[in-house]
Formats: sequence, structure tokens, C-alpha cells
Amino acid sequence: MKKTLFFLVSTLLLFLLFQGGPDSSASRSMTHAWNLGHVACFACWVHGLSTLAWFRRAGFARQLLLTVIFAGAVGGAIEVLQGFTHRDPDLWDVGRDLCGGFVALAWVAPRHDKWSKPKRWGLRAFGLLLLGITALPLAGALFDETMQQWQFPLLADFTSPLELTRWKGDADFALDAGLAASGRRSLKVSLAPRPYSGVALRYFPGNWLGFTTLRFSVFNPSEQPLTLTCRIHDQLHEERSQDFSDRFNRSLVIAPGWNDIAIPLHEVATAPKDRTMDLSRLRLVGIFAARLTEPREIYLASVRLAR
Repeated sequence: MKKTLFFLVSTLLLFLLFQGGPDSSASRSMTHAWNLGHVACFACWVHGLSTLAWFRRAGFARQLLLTVIFAGAVGGAIEVLQGFTHRDPDLWDVGRDLCGGFVALAWVAPRHDKWSKPKRWGLRAFGLLLLGITALPLAGALFDETMQQWQFPLLADFTSPLELTRWKGDADFALDAGLAASGRRSLKVSLAPRPYSGVALRYFPGNWLGFTTLRFSVFNPSEQPLTLTCRIHDQLHEERSQDFSDRFNRSLVIAPGWNDIAIPLHEVATAPKDRTMDLSRLRLVGIFAARLTEPREIYLASVRLAR
């Protein structure tokens, strides 16, 4: 019965490594929680290994080596195979595989070795510590998502390093304490001379019904004006062909110094060519430059909604 249950659970976990999982609309916490499935999967499999007689007879050092080889080889193979599916290979997943294997080893294998009780519990405590470190991204995402709900309709004021996880982009960006329109910090964005370079607010409360305006501030440290584009789209846009005409696009001429930008949301709603944008399911706010001939810098501050 136990072997049958182990086989069924292992088969299910293997299936979930290749099928299902969060889509583009999923929250950061959901994505991080799903990634912890690698820990659960390899903890289960190494626990299964520990029931084999030849594994039980091995010393702890050999058990550890076998666990590392198993988790590294099988986990690496899974990532390679995922490259042939809709999933992207991720070396961090191999690290989670190793963590899961070690956690199982720390709690199972010492029972079959001649270790003192303090040593066994010390090893198990280290395994739990390693598991806690692996779960830190999930804890950080849950904390920041709670802060987002509490701060709303403020979308970003850059007071916490965790806010950086709300943003994505192909430009380098970091918190900066030297300039701030309000609060203590701004987001320094280093734009590169490429076809498109910028950042996007990717994780935020997407229901903007009841608000009239998106506001944010941009500082241009150069003496030369800079043309940026603000892009906004909803969930349906991501599910369709993502045509240029199916989203909001607005050119912004950023003068030297601070610039306060206000974008009417009724213009965002009516921007798609053949439909009305769903202001209750917005998914991205992007700010980028196109075809720069030299590197430029901007500072973003106080991204918020107004009624």
C-alpha cells in the first residue's frame, strides 16, 4: 500500500513539473509557491531512496553524495526537458531540487546512522533553516503584496527594497536615495541605446475602476529633453496577439528636472482600436525609450492613482 501511494504521489509530482502552474496573470506569491514544488518533489523522491536497503546501509557522507548526484542529475535533466515544452529552464529550480533532497536526507537518513541525538537534531535544524531560506522569496512576495493592498491607490513610492520585485524590464534599475519627488527614494532607471529600453510595473492591484487618473513623476538629470513612451495594457491584451493598436501608448516629452505626468484613465480605456480596455484587469504599466543613441538616466517617483 505504501509503495503504491509513493508511486502515485511521485507520478503526480513529476506530471506537475511539466504541466499546469501559474500563468501570466498569477501573483508573485503564487509563482514562488509553485516553485517550491521542486522542494516537495525531491524531498519525496529522496525519502523513497532512503527506504532502499543499499541506501540505508551507506554512511551519511555517501548518502549525502548520492543525494547531490541524484538531485543534480535528475533536476538538471528535468530543466533540459522543460526547454522543449512551454516552460523555461531555470537553474534556481535545480537549487530547489537539491534543497528538497537535503531536507529529506536530514530528517530521514540520520535515523539509520550512529549519530547522537544532538547531532541528529542539529542536522534537522539545518535542513529546516535551508528550507526557510528557500521560502524567503515567497515570504517577501506575501509581505509586499499585503503592503500593496494597504498602500493602494499608491502603486509605488520606492520606500522598500521589496518594491523592486514589482518591476521588470530590460534596463538596469535600482532604488536611489539622492532624488525623490515625495517620500525618501526614487527608482533610478539606466536606459540603454537599444531599440527599446525601459521598465514596467508588472505586479500591482489591477482594478482601477473608480479612479480617473494615473499620476507619476519623472526626473530628467540631463539638460536635454527626453522622449519616453508610457504603455498600459490589460489581461485580454496578453491573451490576444498583443498588437500595438490593442493597448494604450502615449509619448511623453520629459524636460530637464522634475516632470509631473497625469494620464486620464478614460483615454486608457478607449485606446484599443476595436474594444474598451478592461480597467478592472490591468496587467502592466510600462515606461520606455526607443532608439536611443546614447545611455540616459531617469528617476521615477510616486506612481499613484487619483479620483
